[in-house]
Amino acid sequence: MRVVLVFAALASLVASEVEAAPGAELAGAWKQQSDAQELTLVPKLKISPSISATGMVIGTMGYGGSSTTTTLQNEFAPIRTQRAMSLVVRPDGGFTWIIDKSRAASAQKPDCQVVVREEKTGQVRISGGQAVFEITGGTQSSRDTCDASKSSRSAKTASQETYSYAVTGGTLKLSGPGGTNWTFSRG
Repeated sequence: MRVVLVFAALASLVASEVEAAPGAELAGAWKQQSDAQELTLVPKLKISPSISATGMVIGTMGYGGSSTTTTLQNEFAPIRTQRAMSLVVRPDGGFTWIIDKSRAASAQKPDCQVVVREEKTGQVRISGGQAVFEITGGTQSSRDTCDASKSSRSAKTASQETYSYAVTGGTLKLSGPGGTNWTFSRG
């Protein structure tokens, strides 16, 4: 009876180790390219009526001048984005993920581009049928091709990204929240 229990405990330990491993199917170099609409956080001007000092709402008859309040708010909007990604996963689960994106700076300046480069490093593991990317380092930079003052560069903060994944033949599919649905090919 003890032998069976010890064997069952070892089998359970080996199974949990296999689940925590990166998975041989993720090891290697992967590439992705797309040119499609992506939800992107962009600033939007919001103009709304104000309430005058007398308490009257603007647009009605009475005392007080007409005034509005203008605010700048960030909202997600679908923007045509060119994306190129390179994902290298080592057999030990260490990864380097480089993402290059570009899009028009605005509807008024379609020839000006916002160019973003993201480099993520860390460890990937398979858990519960999902690929969990533990990001421990990297950088992110952004620049406007028409306005050098709109440039930034910063270190990536530690974070975690979880995706459903499937490896079939020479392709890797990652899908997740926010409509993420990427197809990589071995490269």
